Amino acid sequence: MSPFIRDGDTLTISAPREKLKTGDVVAAAHPEAGRLLVHRLVHIGDGRCLIKGDANFEADGWLESEKLLGRVTKVERHGRLVKTAGRLKRRIIVWASRSERLQPVKFSIYKRLQRFGESY
Repeated sequence: MSPFIRDGDTLTISAPREKLKTGDVVAAAHPEAGRLLVHRLVHIGDGRCLIKGDANFEADGWLESEKLLGRVTKVERHGRLVKTAGRLKRRIIVWASRSERLQPVKFSIYKRLQRFGESY
């Protein structure tokens, strides 16, 4: 999730008591990668979820919903709270993440979104 979440940041992850929605940043136990991933939820359907890192060009693959450990609710960097993304920014990121044919446009949009401050 770099540059929005960086090495050394402290994350607060809440169990998914409320319904997760596309655009949320989630923690997941990825069976193929064999490690914990913190990526954006880009699609939900049929008891499965598709997650993808904002800087990645490819999604991590479909995961069973039970593999999602929770939603990232707070990011702290050097003892300070990192501002979260608004709904519009999350929707733009999800839209760009879903489209396979827009790779050059995605990168341009991603770079422009970075100018709005450190947020996820």
